[in-house]
Amino acid sequence: MLEQEEDAHVLCGALKLFFRELKTPLIPFDVFDAALKASAYTNQKDKIKHFKEIVKSLPTPNRHTLEFLLRHLLKVTQFHSFNRMHISNLAIVFGPTLMWSEEETSNMAFDLMMQNLVIECLLQEFDSIFK
Repeated sequence: MLEQEEDAHVLCGALKLFFRELKTPLIPFDVFDAALKASAYTNQKDKIKHFKEIVKSLPTPNRHTLEFLLRHLLKVTQFHSFNRMHISNLAIVFGPTLMWSEEETSNMAFDLMMQNLVIECLLQEFDSIFK
């Protein structure tokens, strides 16, 4: 049924719903804080080093799925002149879908912004992080 769907919005919505309905996010609770912290590093080498450590610590299925999904999203960005899906826009769409806190925090807006930065960094530095 999905293979017959031509509307990219429907397909993207189904993909986001799949990840959002997982009991544990693709980027698990136990690395949530470390990922937020890593995205805040100003030194790019430190940022990449910490993200590499985080990615290596993920369960193998999570790591492989994250790598596959990010690789696909980078392909989507190649058509940004048609779909307006730059890395930053994809990060906004997928940040809260791929990772969320186990407990509600008092500053959800800040957490959302930081989740977006995590996904943005993973996309921007994909080759360095996943090599």
